This record gives sequence, structure tokens and C-alpha cells, in this order.
Amino acid sequence: MGRLLIHGRDLNFVDKIKLNYRRKYRPLQITFAGRPMQVADADSFLGVYKEIFLDRCYAFPSATPRPLIIDGGANIGLATLFFKRIYPQSHVIAFEADPWIFELLRQNIDSFHLPNVQLVNAALWNSDTSLSFTAERGASGHIATSTDTGGSVSVSAVRLKSWLHEKIDFLKLDIEGAEYDVLDDCREELTNVQNLFVEYHSPASSEQRLSRILDILSGAGFRYQIHEAFALPHPFLDRRLAGQMDLQLNISAFRPESNALYSAS
Repeated sequence: MGRLLIHGRDLNFVDKIKLNYRRKYRPLQITFAGRPMQVADADSFLGVYKEIFLDRCYAFPSATPRPLIIDGGANIGLATLFFKRIYPQSHVIAFEADPWIFELLRQNIDSFHLPNVQLVNAALWNSDTSLSFTAERGASGHIATSTDTGGSVSVSAVRLKSWLHEKIDFLKLDIEGAEYDVLDDCREELTNVQNLFVEYHSPASSEQRLSRILDILSGAGFRYQIHEAFALPHPFLDRRLAGQMDLQLNISAFRPESNALYSAS
């Protein structure tokens, strides 16, 4: 009989009902924190809203009220809105590859009249190029692979390495399987990043590269914590997937010297 309603001051009762019973991949408009918001997929929105605004998975300490933040895989803008809520004077650069989702992102950022938000309609990659992109119309659009059966579109891609030549206070990478290729390309520049959130995706048809990602983070001087986003409860018996993934993890990487900021908060 539907999902449990989520709690939170940003959503009114009517919109909670709409979100809980909206069919998948049917866009809708809701009121979020008193302003119009475009939602691409109700199911994805509910999960992402809980992670970001209720569980506060992107909360981080900053030595400055004007941190520089890169939101990689911005989708409809929930993470960007969260960053601007905790640091109103921050400068956020938000990347979103899917042209249709990007238009919703633009509308949502405009709706909140947020200053110092730069929107870039491009995928993050290890070179400046064009890529074939599978547009899922929710939160899981990704660079097309040989196992994709849906249609794809050509999107622009930019090299993240080129954006990391100054201090980045927070780098978020939720880029649906491209995280290893991107991180491997900018190993040296990661020393400029203070806090890094990586959503690790493990497509069942591909080699698992978690250990390589963790080696990159350690080599760049990070400590990290790992939290489960999706894992098979009985992997020896049940191999059902979440989309194409058999494992998704949230990796929060931080500098040991930032402990003083945490203890003071």
C-alpha cells in the first residue's frame, strides 16, 4: 500500500502523498521549502531527499563561510540546495550530464534565486570529449555501456582534473560508475580537495574497482569511512540487482587535520 511517508520540514502533507503514490519516471511539481520544485522521479526523490536532508550525508565542516564546492552528478539539485542551506555564501559548481534532467536542475536553482551557483550541462570524465549517455529519467543516468538496452544520447564531457587546480572544500562524485576513471585521472590534483564524497557503483557485468579507488584516496592523504547504499543481503543465494548494480557504497573521505574542525563543531 505505498511507501512510508518521510518526515521533514521541507515538504507539506499533500506533496508527501503525491510523492509516495506517483508512478515511476512520471515528473511532477511540488512545493519544496516554500518554493516550486520540479521532480523527475518521485521514487528517486524520496531516497535522495532522505539521504541529503534527513541523514545529512553531505554535511561537512569548513574553515571559511565561503567554501568552494563541486557537485558532480547534481541531478535536479537537491545536493546543491543542501550545500547552499548550510553555507549560504558558498560557491557551488554543479555538473549534470542529462540534458532533460539539467533543465529541471536549472529551473530548481532559478526558483530559489541562489547566488554563486554555476551550472554545467556536462558529464565528468577523464578528458574533454563527447560521450554516449544512457538517460534513465531518474537518478541513475550514466555513461552508456555495452550492456545497456535503452536509448542513449550524445552529451558533452569535461575533464574534472582541469577544475581541481585550486582548493576545493567539498567534492561530491555521484557519477554512476565513472568514479574510478575520473579519480584515477586526477590523482595528483586530489591533494587540493579537503572533503570528498564518492558513491561507488559496482555494475554486475564489470570488474569491481573498489580497492583501486581506496588506494587512490589513501595515496592522496585521505582517511575514509564507508557506508552501505545497496548490498545483497544473501549474496551466496540471491543475486538480484539494483538496476545493473550488485553493490553501491557511500565513501566519505576527509583530511586527518580536519579533526579539529569536527571536534569543535
